[in-house]
Amino acid sequence: MSDMQDVRMLQGFILQVLRNEHPDWFAPFRYPMYGMVMKAGGGKADVQILTQDGQPDETIPVLLATYDTKRFLDLLNGDKVLVAFPYGDPTEARIIERM
Repeated sequence: MSDMQDVRMLQGFILQVLRNEHPDWFAPFRYPMYGMVMKAGGGKADVQILTQDGQPDETIPVLLATYDTKRFLDLLNGDKVLVAFPYGDPTEARIIERM
């Protein structure tokens, strides 16, 4: 195995241990969340998660989310989006819809 494969396996193992030991840490990331695009380009965007009343949620850091460049060709800074976490992992955010 290459060094990168070793690193990814170790990261996956550590994340799984954390999920098992502290499932409440990952609970908010199991469900889609609303966010606002801070900076977008090249299939990746910085997204600030919003609270239910539309204000920035300061407890969650700005996330790097991926998106389909063909579907969201004109994604702009300030756009409101729906962000999903396909694997329940906060590092794997994906923009699935524009609001």
